[in-house]
Amino acid sequence: MDRLQFLLSPLMKYGFVLIGHSMGGLVARVFARRVTSPLRDLLRGVALLGTPNGGALGGSLVVSAMLDWADWLTGPNPYARSPLCLSALQLTLNDKEKVIHDLNKQDREDPPKIPILSISGGQNYLEFGKPSARAFTGAVRNTLLQRLIGENPNDGLVAESSANLSQVLGISTSLMQHQNKYADYRRTNHTHLIRNQAITNLIVQWLQKDLSL
Repeated sequence: MDRLQFLLSPLMKYGFVLIGHSMGGLVARVFARRVTSPLRDLLRGVALLGTPNGGALGGSLVVSAMLDWADWLTGPNPYARSPLCLSALQLTLNDKEKVIHDLNKQDREDPPKIPILSISGGQNYLEFGKPSARAFTGAVRNTLLQRLIGENPNDGLVAESSANLSQVLGISTSLMQHQNKYADYRRTNHTHLIRNQAITNLIVQWLQKDLSL
């Protein structure tokens, strides 16, 4: 929030919209709930791409596996291990603070006052590692992921029921929309949600129609 203060002048003129992918969508939701004036009045809407609004996966053993996968993909980062542990705990609903649970409770009791668009993907397969290593190791990891998710459709990490904010909250308002009817839905996984032109078009249409931007 403090960093946006430096952009206050242009924001005062145009306002702003937050677009968050995966757990970034949860950060955007927390921001929208906690932000104070004058930024509160300038926030026009929030778009969520593959956001685990109801959490993802499950079980404490998943946390270690997720960190091992991250190390395998990018190389070990001892400085990132601690925050990654916290994020993984939150994602799998194993954190003591119950961040996702409390956020959803607050949004049920006091529904968001700004437009929120959630978008999901329907390709239940994630790419792991280098192309030459994906054939076997990728199939094994995706098989495990599907067992942990236990629900179809999903984008390889986040189930449809978790990406759909209205479904997670159990409420429906005119300010909340969910999009999964676009042509590339079945070919879009968790990673590709931020690389898909059809999804970009959905967001632009939402900005122009619902937010009049």
